[in-house]
Amino acid sequence: MTAGAYGNGAVRVAEVLGYTETGGVMSWLMNYYRRIDRSKIDVDFYMYSPSPYDGEIRASGGRVFYYPRVTNVLGAYRTLKRAFKENVYDAVHVHMTTLSFVALCAARSASVGRRICHAHSTANRGEGWKWAVKTLIRPLNGLFATELAGCSEESIRWLYGEKKAKSAILIHNAVDLSRFLPEAPEVAAADYAAGEKIKTIGFIGRFERQKNVGFLIDVFKRITEKRGDVRLLLAGAGSEESALKEKVAKLGLGSAVSFCAWSGNVEKYYSAIDALALPSLFEGLPLVAVEAQAAGIPCVLSENVTSEAAVTDNCVFAPLNDVAAWAEALERALDAGRDFAEALKLKGGDYDIEAEADKLEKYYLYGAKGNGRK
Repeated sequence: MTAGAYGNGAVRVAEVLGYTETGGVMSWLMNYYRRIDRSKIDVDFYMYSPSPYDGEIRASGGRVFYYPRVTNVLGAYRTLKRAFKENVYDAVHVHMTTLSFVALCAARSASVGRRICHAHSTANRGEGWKWAVKTLIRPLNGLFATELAGCSEESIRWLYGEKKAKSAILIHNAVDLSRFLPEAPEVAAADYAAGEKIKTIGFIGRFERQKNVGFLIDVFKRITEKRGDVRLLLAGAGSEESALKEKVAKLGLGSAVSFCAWSGNVEKYYSAIDALALPSLFEGLPLVAVEAQAAGIPCVLSENVTSEAAVTDNCVFAPLNDVAAWAEALERALDAGRDFAEALKLKGGDYDIEAEADKLEKYYLYGAKGNGRK
């Protein structure tokens, strides 16, 4: 680990994440990091492996450290404890939901005064043994944390329980609206094939069981049986990528489905799609849904996603396992098109990073007073 120059008297914060190659948590954190006054707050990032943002973080004076995955509990604990002692942090902010207890325990052992647990998701029985493990270990986070936070009311209640949830702060999944609103440099442009306008359904995220992408492919197959002007764009990476590609080929959808590698420049995905689909088994409050609505894109989300994700009226929820209902909802979304009037309503609100970043900065500087739930 190489030391970086800290600002004199700055509050030192360690942000602890897990996988950062793809996913909304790192993107969300970067939205805030870019706007924090780093003469007042020094931020270090801890993660399993390199992220698309490491170069940007280092160029801005931040530091990036890697530590063992928490499946190696002792290895992760010892590495983090040693790092927290060496770097003497005022606060450790952990973003791993149920797995946060390892870093929080290490922070307590390193005598870090403020230990913040952040709930970014929930869980679902459909995960099988993973759901059972998450349910079993989630109380540990409250034992080692001094402060509780979350991205949505639902994720806060799920991780901490009704009683402790009352003391948690809500930190919204705010985005940089300038990247998505009509005046942004990248906006939707119609694609054409053989003179016909093509409409694209998009999924942006991890290719993991939680995201239920295989179901979306079934829905898309249903839509293509009715109309030929649709395409599906799947942007991301994950353990199910090979299986999803095999399914696409088996269903004969290869020419209509595009797989795109994850990129920090998410605008290019939103500029290419006409509707966002997120059939997740569970979520906290998905950042991609906020970004898509900020771009005026209609969203169709699983009923298992918190209703808080509807930050505009340009968002509907559909029941899981109902292919016909999803196909109908996505067709309506495609035909409705973008609604920038709805997107503009986000300016100055809870999901506008220009308005929210100052709140997180004050939280780090002064604590939770005045930064509770609205």
